[in-house]
Amino acid sequence: MYVSVVETGESVDREFYWKQDGDNSIWLHIVAVKLNDGLAVTFRNITDRKRAEIALRDSEEHFRAIFEQAAVGIAKTTLSGQFLRVNPGFCQIVRYDASELLQLHWAAITHPDDIAADREYLRLLLAGDIQNFSMEKRLICKDGQVQWVNVTVSVMRSAEGMPQYSIWAIEDISERKLVQELLEASLATQTRYARELTRSNAELEQFAYVASHDLQAPLGTIVGYAQLLEKRCNNILDAPTNKFITNIVNSCERMQALIDDLLEYSRVGKSQKVFELVDCNRVFEEACANLQVEIGKNQAVVTRTDLPAVTGDRFQLVQLFQNLISNALKYRRDEPPIVRASATLDGDNWLFSVQDNGIGIAEDFYPRIFQIFQRLHTQREYSGTGIGLAICQKIVERHGGRIWVESALDRGSTFYFSLPHFPAID
Repeated sequence: MYVSVVETGESVDREFYWKQDGDNSIWLHIVAVKLNDGLAVTFRNITDRKRAEIALRDSEEHFRAIFEQAAVGIAKTTLSGQFLRVNPGFCQIVRYDASELLQLHWAAITHPDDIAADREYLRLLLAGDIQNFSMEKRLICKDGQVQWVNVTVSVMRSAEGMPQYSIWAIEDISERKLVQELLEASLATQTRYARELTRSNAELEQFAYVASHDLQAPLGTIVGYAQLLEKRCNNILDAPTNKFITNIVNSCERMQALIDDLLEYSRVGKSQKVFELVDCNRVFEEACANLQVEIGKNQAVVTRTDLPAVTGDRFQLVQLFQNLISNALKYRRDEPPIVRASATLDGDNWLFSVQDNGIGIAEDFYPRIFQIFQRLHTQREYSGTGIGLAICQKIVERHGGRIWVESALDRGSTFYFSLPHFPAID
């Protein structure tokens, strides 16, 4: 190289890589100039600059790979929003070719209702008040279809901190927005149905209360005259006619019981009594006292473990235990009924159980027994109105719990119900 400079007189200005063992290799900038009396050569170490250039080139290649292959859409724009560069992902979302987008401004593909928010965020971004922003917005695709996207925008600045250009990253969220809209519509529908059901139930309860209350007087009149007729004409009329009168009286009495239970059922939901601390041991004993005749008649053994105190309506809790015990006495087998009540603490609730050794219930009938007027047996087999367990369920739900049964035919039944546990009160 030096001989060539001397012979031709042409200066040399070259970058040269001097490879050495280990990490000692360096880059040199060599300048050789012919002088009248010889040769002038200068060497300058440019290793740091070359390493920075190589790192920058690698970084640009890495960015280019990410830019082109990213699953999300990425666009580079001027500070005013003119597209400078877009990746394939961006084109796929908005269905424009890259060449078409480079002729457009960001606002041209933004839904009119979202432009104002865009501009306000960009103003804050350029002013340095925020570093970047993300928002859900709508884009207008080439075919006119509206596309929901999540957009994240950042401004690239120079070493001096001056804004240079913007980077926009968009993610297609159309499916998520569709699911969200469907869920919102479904929730609105369910809410509307719930309101209508609540109103309908309230109207039904009011109707049941008024209807059953208004039926009391005429039914009482029918029963009274039928019984009077039965008493006065017993020796005058023939046997078939007397039987007809007896059937009328029996039917009226069953109707009276049905009306009484229907009134009781409607009163459960209408009760405005404030809950108080109630000792369930005393509640159980009061229920048994009310059933004393039936318990003795059936030679039943009715016991309990120690029961907790709960907050509730004492009268309704007595009715709850009374109905469950009464059912155990009614649906008995040949041997004397055995009924046992107990309670255990289960998390935030007291779990009560009323167990008997009666005829049991087939699992297929579990859902039916708590429905109003649902009976599994005929009047000839077992008397009743089919409202007792429906009243139990309503009482338990009013107290914030739930009720269910576990049973098997000829193996007895266990009715469970939960009531909230309040440690501060207990």
